[in-house]
Amino acid sequence: MYWLDVAGPPGSGKSTLCDPLWGPHDIEFAGVTGFDPDWRQFISVCDELLNEVKDHPTIEAMVRMLRRSLRKISVVKCIDPFDPTEVYIQTALVQRGLGFGWRLLDLGKVEKVRKYFEVMPVSLGVVMTSCPAEIVEQRNHDRRLVKETAHEDRHWMVEKMQPAIKIALEVLGERNVNVLEISTNQPVENARHQLVSYAAILARNAEAIRSGRKVEVLQTPSEPGRPTV
Repeated sequence: MYWLDVAGPPGSGKSTLCDPLWGPHDIEFAGVTGFDPDWRQFISVCDELLNEVKDHPTIEAMVRMLRRSLRKISVVKCIDPFDPTEVYIQTALVQRGLGFGWRLLDLGKVEKVRKYFEVMPVSLGVVMTSCPAEIVEQRNHDRRLVKETAHEDRHWMVEKMQPAIKIALEVLGERNVNVLEISTNQPVENARHQLVSYAAILARNAEAIRSGRKVEVLQTPSEPGRPTV
């Protein structure tokens, strides 16, 4: 199955956009023990960066989330790999790269994350969510007011992710990866339509993308739901 990798700072609207399309636990990966042989270099870089941040106080969370994303995308990659009628749209490997990035920033070596994005597996493309800093701050503040979401307040992480986001966009551009930046400072239905439409257009051009060509994407209206082409 093809996937569209969605990323962005905490509070930028990733879950709001993606979860109605694909729930965070829709992909079952119990029992997955290995990864695609083509990922060997990428896994090696992940190990290198884990070693770089091994003394960071959040290392356990980094390891847990990285393993989860690696296993999840390994499964997605094996599901009907040449069937473009459905695209997995969720946070995946780019978000883990941003996770490495802000931790490396804390340690004064954020540039080391560049290697991650240089070898990171990409399917159709990447979407980076964004909105004004004050809105992101407010969303994170609002999470603190609700018991069930209080633990999701990550306002302090927003600014720390910016250097890694900049590096990610630079490297993905150099790799000719299709990247769309979606503002979530608009009605969520509009942003989700834009996301779904983008996934569907890229899926129709998957062969060209696999050959290393960048696709010219003109946004068209889309109905809510998983992209069908």
